Amino acid sequence: MKKACSDNSLFREQQFMVGLEFNELPGFNIENINAQVNDDYVIIQGIIDAYFIEHDDIILVDYKTDNIKSKTELISKYAAQMYLYGLTLEKLTGKKVADCILYSTEKGEAHYTDWREYLTKSN
Repeated sequence: MKKACSDNSLFREQQFMVGLEFNELPGFNIENINAQVNDDYVIIQGIIDAYFIEHDDIILVDYKTDNIKSKTELISKYAAQMYLYGLTLEKLTGKKVADCILYSTEKGEAHYTDWREYLTKSN
């Protein structure tokens, strides 16, 4: 992050609003709703704590102050959020999100590199 800051490729507190298709949402099952829904979007908005560009990929960073038992618990608790933030960044920037880092003030870094798999895991 320090290098990215000096290279002007660190972005902090980035507000966003993006339209996602229903089938891009975690836990969504297209078979349970009318097929016409494919033409509609869900608006997602939030604030990304930080991300930076490294070797033309994005590293997403989210800070957490929760009282948790393990890094695995941290990832499990915030997997859906990281999925949505990662997908949003890819749509808005056209770059690949290579890593999602949840930074716990208690436990340190927890890397969630397989964030793309969240949708298939949750169905």
